[in-house]
Amino acid sequence: MRKLFSLGISLAFLCGGCAFFGKKQASEKPLRRIVCFGDSITAAGDFAGELQLYLSCKYPGERIEVFNAGVPGDTARVGALRTASQVLTLAPDMVIVGFGMNDVGRQLYYTRLPENAADAKARTICADNYRKNLANIIRTLRKNDIRVVLLKPFPYDENGTRPAPDDKIGFCNRIGLAHLAFLCETDYRGELPMPETREALETLYAGHPELAIAPDRIHPDKRGHWVIADEIVKTLFDGDDGDAPLPFPLTREMAEFSHIRPLPHLTRGGRMDSPAQILRAKLEKIRACDEKLILLNMFDSFALDKGLSPDDEEAVKRVVGDFARRFKMDEKYARYLQYREKRAEFSAASQAARDEYFATLKTLR
Repeated sequence: MRKLFSLGISLAFLCGGCAFFGKKQASEKPLRRIVCFGDSITAAGDFAGELQLYLSCKYPGERIEVFNAGVPGDTARVGALRTASQVLTLAPDMVIVGFGMNDVGRQLYYTRLPENAADAKARTICADNYRKNLANIIRTLRKNDIRVVLLKPFPYDENGTRPAPDDKIGFCNRIGLAHLAFLCETDYRGELPMPETREALETLYAGHPELAIAPDRIHPDKRGHWVIADEIVKTLFDGDDGDAPLPFPLTREMAEFSHIRPLPHLTRGGRMDSPAQILRAKLEKIRACDEKLILLNMFDSFALDKGLSPDDEEAVKRVVGDFARRFKMDEKYARYLQYREKRAEFSAASQAARDEYFATLKTLR
């Protein structure tokens, strides 16, 4: 096992017996900033928040920041377009990349029985595009000496108790999203760290359908995000044994849930009366600031998708505004127009909230 990061402490990485740094992976340097880059599941912010708490409690003497660059509805194609403006500008040392939920059209998540040939062809085209665009994202990050961690597309919950839209439809997670996961394995297994987040959620969905972890069958709730965060931590830090110097701020809900699905890497050393519990409140302040930035990023992404510069205000108002009206997003779009004028202010508020978070961490050490 080789050392992963230079933090003045030993961080080791295990991934199927493969060292973290392949020949094309970024050079070793201190880990200071992580960006979670993906679609609406990333944008929800829960697994990014738990990862931030884990790192703060495990390494309280280090300022390791986790940023959320998720955008609802995003695809790998649009992700490739926004990598420069919404990820590289954050100057990350590591990016956790997670796309795929929107790269196969929602109507292609399932197949009619017998199989519809047109749908099968459309899924193949979607998969080819996903593969190409994901490669573009990874290539850009590596070119900028950034470590890449890849999350396979998350599963569609075929086991939920909520009725499917059409009882004559056989949902085919294994035909749609699973094909994209297979491509991730084919192209990057042994080359990039690939947490088993998809497999962990599939097991949870199948074993406990009564819990409705993904209420809409697509987006996992906080419990699902705990599992995602735990799998990420397990992949990146499993070789770094021992309890954290600062007990992890465990919630009562997490303690109850861990009896159903153990969360060893998040709950090791954790307790509900941990002094680090105050960090959760500080983290919520960061998230409140970042929600505004995520909304800005979302509509900026619509502009990029249409071949526009987000700075071209007139074109954005015309093209993106029309898109927002057609998809009944008028209220969010109105907020976006207001937020555009305060972008720098929101970025400064987000930074101030992070400064407050790490100042509080110093008092808890």
